[in-house]
Amino acid sequence: MIAGACGPGPAAPETGLRVISLAPSVSRVIAALGGTSALVAVDGFSHRLPEFGELPSGGGLFNPDLERTLELAPTRVIAVRSAQQDAYLEQLRRRGIRVEAIEPYSLSDVFESFLEIGRWIERESEAIRLVSEIRRGLAAGRTSV
Repeated sequence: MIAGACGPGPAAPETGLRVISLAPSVSRVIAALGGTSALVAVDGFSHRLPEFGELPSGGGLFNPDLERTLELAPTRVIAVRSAQQDAYLEQLRRRGIRVEAIEPYSLSDVFESFLEIGRWIERESEAIRLVSEIRRGLAAGRTSV
């Protein structure tokens, strides 16, 4: 299927999750958690990356595509909270789409966002493992310096 073309989009994953990621960082975390099968679309930047190129684009930070998003019938849309997308995300909520937004301003927030994304895509144990691995790596780095 040509990216951005109208059509049904990817088949629903076995879990029934149909997730749209609206930020490259969210897309990468989902991939790191092994959850790409839940994705039915990604943001315009992630769409250009090889691991997401087959997925349709849901638009970018300044031009999210409401019509395309609704066509793909997501069960959840995950974004990074931003003033640029607040109105768009509110339109999705009014249409009954579950919207989640992370706000990672500190390293602690980043770890918490990984855990939240893991819960939202039913990959919580993978998220716990990822956060533990990163913390171990940071501790090893501190010890070696």
